Amino acid sequence: MKKRFLVPYIGLLLMILSLAGCAATAPAMPTPNAPVQAGNALLRGRLLNSQGGVIANRAVHLAPIYGEGDQQAYVFDSATGIGSVTDANGGFVMVNIPPGRYVFLVVVSEGLTAALLDKAGNEKIWDLKADQLQDIGDAKVNLP
Repeated sequence: MKKRFLVPYIGLLLMILSLAGCAATAPAMPTPNAPVQAGNALLRGRLLNSQGGVIANRAVHLAPIYGEGDQQAYVFDSATGIGSVTDANGGFVMVNIPPGRYVFLVVVSEGLTAALLDKAGNEKIWDLKADQLQDIGDAKVNLP
């Protein structure tokens, strides 16, 4: 009689153990497919929309900032600029970035980009240094 009493509990225990192995894990950050040259930086992260959903297969670029103080501007050139494409998990890696100040842009459509913004609602400026690995983690962007 004791054996029949334990059988349902053993089944329940096996079910709990099998579900424990199904815990959600964060996707791994992408790794660069090219070595970083000395004196340059690497930028990586994961792109999400404002609701936290993954933005996959989207072109992302860095636009260099020119000027100082109130006289600053960034220039986006998709032909010669630094860029990448997000993977299925929204992850991206940009390598061999010359030191400098940049704005991170997401290509929405031909001729239309959206910038990552700071808490004040201005374009976030990334000041990348030589030999720096900058992991921006999960970056949310409002796409039009």
